[in-house]
Amino acid sequence: MHARQSGRQHVARRPECHGWGTASYTVSVTNNDTSECSAGLFNLAATQPSGWQGTFSATSITANPGQTVSATLTETVPANASPGTYAVATTAANGAYKGSSTANLTVAAPACTPGNPTVTASPTDPSTPPARA
Repeated sequence: MHARQSGRQHVARRPECHGWGTASYTVSVTNNDTSECSAGLFNLAATQPSGWQGTFSATSITANPGQTVSATLTETVPANASPGTYAVATTAANGAYKGSSTANLTVAAPACTPGNPTVTASPTDPSTPPARA
């Protein structure tokens, strides 16, 4: 049995988007047992930086020998995460048999989007009538 995790995900941590972000991974598990074996139940686990939250679409999956089955892992990155690249590890275990994989998640600094300024003009004393020429 081995676990494969595909893809590299990018999370942009932007204050205007609630100050946090999420990244999703497809975690694929292939049951490498011989065809004489029965289906295996694989428990999924993730390890991520402290303060992050990893949630699987299913915490366990069943695969027949030779079959590959997938689940989605969604990582929630907190607002105080510093920009950088972080390791996210996954494990699939069927009793004593385990497989693991690691993928990178990149947290980007908030992007600056310039905008036109707002300008208003109003009289300083609205009770003063306008001067006549």
